[in-house]
Amino acid sequence: MTDVPLFIKKTLKNLMLKVNNGTSDRKIVKKMKKSMAGQMARFQFTDLQAADPLPGEFETIIPDTWETAFKLDFKEYSTLYQVNQKINMYGYEAVLKSISVSPISISLKVESETFKEINEAAGEFVEVGENEHLDNYPVTIKYKDGSSETTTIFNGMHSIEYGTGHMLTIKTFENVINDKEFASIVFFDKEIPIHN
Repeated sequence: MTDVPLFIKKTLKNLMLKVNNGTSDRKIVKKMKKSMAGQMARFQFTDLQAADPLPGEFETIIPDTWETAFKLDFKEYSTLYQVNQKINMYGYEAVLKSISVSPISISLKVESETFKEINEAAGEFVEVGENEHLDNYPVTIKYKDGSSETTTIFNGMHSIEYGTGHMLTIKTFENVINDKEFASIVFFDKEIPIHN
C-alpha cells in the first residue's frame, strides 16, 4: 500500500465526534447549536481501515480501538443565516432552514418529508472523472460585482436522514475565498441575500 492517498473507510457521518461542553454531558456535533470553537473534540476509531484508490481493497491500518482528543482552538469565521423558507426541489416541497457561509465552505440545512422522492428525482451522482461527480444539489454564489458561479462538481459532504427528514450538504471551496464579496446564494428556486 502506498502512503498517499488513503481513503478512510469510516465516513464523516459514521464518525462519533463528540464535544465536551465543560460538563459531564456530551453532545453529538450535528445537534449542537453553539460554536465548536474552544471545545474539546474526541475521535474514537475501531479497526481503522484504509485502501489505495485502486483496487480499493481495505486493510486494517490501526487495529483495535484508537482514540485521540484535542482542543478546537480556532476563531469562528462562519456566518449563520436562518432562512426558514419553502423551496421546490425537483418538484417536491422542502424548507431551507439555514445557510452557513465561511471562507472555505457553504453549509445548507434542509427539511422535507419527501427526501426519498427528491433523492430519486435527483438521480445517482454522475461520475465525470476519477473521484469527480456532478453536483445534484448545486448552489449558485452571486457576487457583489455582478458575477456568479455555480457548483457543478461535488466537493464536500452530503447527508440525508430519511427518518428525520433532515438534509445537510456542505460545499467546500478549492481555495479560500472572500465571503464578504457574496451578494446572495441561490439554492433551487430560492435566492438568499447575504448581508455583510
